[in-house]
Amino acid sequence: YVILLTIFIIINMRRKVIVKDMSADEMPTYLALMDREKQTELFYNLVKADNQVSISSPYFIYRHDDKLILVAVLYRFINLTQEDIASAYRFGAREGVNEIIILTRARERKTITLTAILPIRFTFPSKYAVWKELKKHNALPPKPTKPTRQKITYDKSLILSRLFSNQKSRLYLFLSLIFAFLSLLTPLKTYYLISACVMILLAIACKLVKSQ
Repeated sequence: YVILLTIFIIINMRRKVIVKDMSADEMPTYLALMDREKQTELFYNLVKADNQVSISSPYFIYRHDDKLILVAVLYRFINLTQEDIASAYRFGAREGVNEIIILTRARERKTITLTAILPIRFTFPSKYAVWKELKKHNALPPKPTKPTRQKITYDKSLILSRLFSNQKSRLYLFLSLIFAFLSLLTPLKTYYLISACVMILLAIACKLVKSQ
């Protein structure tokens, strides 16, 4: 009983946890876990309000100097496709943008060769450049991972107060009587008598702890 009670107390003790910082390699995965609207809003909000022009997920447009720049936020668990590039181009051409920035998790060289025949300039920032910008603005996406547990700290006074309270002393005395009675009914007399003595010692310990 005492062992089970101790285990219960330890399990319910407060644990300290830590969460590691997100790396540039991890960032695209956690961005891909976000829905399209939240991805787009996350990056759009990095732009100064005076430079914001419009937003229509997964695209947004902002002004830089005299240029209009379209950003396509396309973090997914599939590679960038030529249709993604074509869609961004069509949208940008309608809006009269001067440059298109593609933010994506993974792309292949043969895919981005399509941009060579298009009249609008395309750029593909590296994940490290994107990570650095998000980190600078404290805007890295949430990291829904289980935290790693540090060493558990115990409050000894709390454990003692729970194991050796007045209520427990009455319980220990009651159990000692039960064990003593059972010793008369079973061949395991020594075992039950020892258990009864242990319960009496625990009851005495409750009184001693209270007096301190």
